[in-house]
Amino acid sequence: MNELKEVEVLDTIEKYESNIFASFTLMGNEFVLDITAVQEVVNYPESLFPMPLAPDYLEGIFNLRGMIIPILSLSKLLNLSGDNQQDLTASKVAIVNVHGISVGVSFDSTGEILRAEKSEISMFEITDSSDITQVVKGAIKRDMGKRIYQILEPSQIIKIRNLARLGSYDSFRQEVDRRLKVQSQHKKCISFRVNEVPLAIEITSINEIINMQDIEHSAFASKLCLGLVNLRGTTIPVLSFSRILGLESTDKEGIDQKILIIKIDSEYFGLVVDSLDAITFYDDEGVMPVPVFSSKRSNMFLGGIETSENGMTFLIDHMEILNNSEIKEITKSHSEIYKASHEEEEMKKVEMKLESFVTFDFGYHFGLAVSEVREIIEKPQDILTTPGAPSHVIGVYNLRDQLITIIDARRMYGIKEDREEQVSKSKKVIILEADERGENYALLVDEIDSIVKIDMLNKMKMPSILSKISGQLDQDVSEIIRDTNGSGVVILNHEAIIRRIETSV
Repeated sequence: MNELKEVEVLDTIEKYESNIFASFTLMGNEFVLDITAVQEVVNYPESLFPMPLAPDYLEGIFNLRGMIIPILSLSKLLNLSGDNQQDLTASKVAIVNVHGISVGVSFDSTGEILRAEKSEISMFEITDSSDITQVVKGAIKRDMGKRIYQILEPSQIIKIRNLARLGSYDSFRQEVDRRLKVQSQHKKCISFRVNEVPLAIEITSINEIINMQDIEHSAFASKLCLGLVNLRGTTIPVLSFSRILGLESTDKEGIDQKILIIKIDSEYFGLVVDSLDAITFYDDEGVMPVPVFSSKRSNMFLGGIETSENGMTFLIDHMEILNNSEIKEITKSHSEIYKASHEEEEMKKVEMKLESFVTFDFGYHFGLAVSEVREIIEKPQDILTTPGAPSHVIGVYNLRDQLITIIDARRMYGIKEDREEQVSKSKKVIILEADERGENYALLVDEIDSIVKIDMLNKMKMPSILSKISGQLDQDVSEIIRDTNGSGVVILNHEAIIRRIETSV
C-alpha cells in the first residue's frame, strides 16, 4: 500500500501562485484544481467517442470547438468507491490545460471558487513515485479538519502513463504534414466501423475490399492473425483489426463484415472490419489532432476528421499498421512461404486487365468504376423535395455548399422493392462525378457491397432477363463481368446514367 506522509513543504505550496482553487465533487469526495490550470468547465458531452488502445480510465474523446479532448475518469483512476452518478447529462468536465496540453476530468458537479491560506494547505510526500499516486498532491483543511479538499496536481494529470494527451496544434500540424507528404489538399477516404468505432483509411491505400469469406488455417495463426484467404491465387493473411486496436470482441452475428485488402510494396494483408459506411472527401488542413498514446501502435492514428455519417472519425495511417513488428513478421512470413505462388500469380496478372469498381445493390448486383464515384454517404434526412419533379427524383441535398440531385435508382429503372428489402438496411447515396457542365447527381441504392478489382477480360453474356424486367436498364449497361467470387456484376455506364437523368428531369 502506498505510504502518504503529510509534510509542510513551503516551496511546493508557493507554486500555487494565486492560492485560488476551483472545487468539484465526485462520489462524495471534494477535489480542487489550481484555477490557473482550469481552461474551462463544460457539460458532459452528448457525443463521446471510444478511443482504441485506451486504458480503462479514459472515458473517451470529444470535439470541443475543433480540438479533440480526452476525458479522464478520476473515479476509475483513483479506485473510488461509492454511489456513482448514473445521469451523465448532469456531470461536468473540467478542461485542464498545462503547457498547451489539454485533458478533461469528469466530476459529478462543480463546487465553489475558494481562496486557501498557506496554513490550510498540507502537501503529501509520496514514497511510491508512480504516475497515478502523484495525481493527488495534498489537501486543504477547513472547519477544524472536518472538511477536506484533495488537491489535484494538473502537471501530473497530463503525464499519466497511457493517458491520451495532446500537444500544441502547431507541433501536431508539422507531424501530420510530414507523414501525409501530399501535393493535393483534397483526398478521398473510405470510412468503416470496428466494434462501433468509426475509422477511415485513404482510398488509394486500399487495394480492394471483399466480402467476409471462409478463412483458412494458417501456420502463423495468432491472436492477431485469424488465418488466410486466397484472392485470385494470392494467399493473404487476414488480421483482426479489433484486436490490433485493443477493442473488446463483440457478437458478430448478423453483421456484414468485410475484409480490407492492403498492399504495401510486395506485402499483402487483410483487415476485418464490421461494416462499410461511406466514401468521402477530407482536407489535410481539416485533420484534427487526436490523443497520442504511450503505445506501440499509437502511430497508426493520423488524426480525426469530420464526416456527415459519424461526426468525428479516426483517420488511420495504413503504413503504420504494417510497421508494428508483430504484424510485419506475420506478413513477411506468409510472403516467404507463398513466394512462388505469388510470383506466378503476378505473372498471370500481366495478362489481365484489372480495374477497380464500387459494387452495390438495388435488386441486382451492380458496379461503377471507382474513378466515376465522387463519394458515398448515408441517405440524408434533410432532402429538399422538388415540386413537379418525376417520381424517381427524390429531391435536392446541400452537401458542403454543393447542390446534389438525388435519384432513386429503383424507380428510374422500374425495379420493384419487396417488403423484406424495404426494412433490411439503411440506404446509401452514391454521388457521381459531375458531368461536363458541373451538374451533380447521385443514385439512391439499397446497400454498398465492396470495392473490388475485376478482370475486364472476364466478360459474361448479357442475360435477356435484364431487358425483359427493365427495358431501359440494358441501355445503360456497359458489360457484365465475373467478380472474385464468380458472380456476375452489372457494370453501369456513367455517361449513359447522366444522359438518362438529364433527359428525364
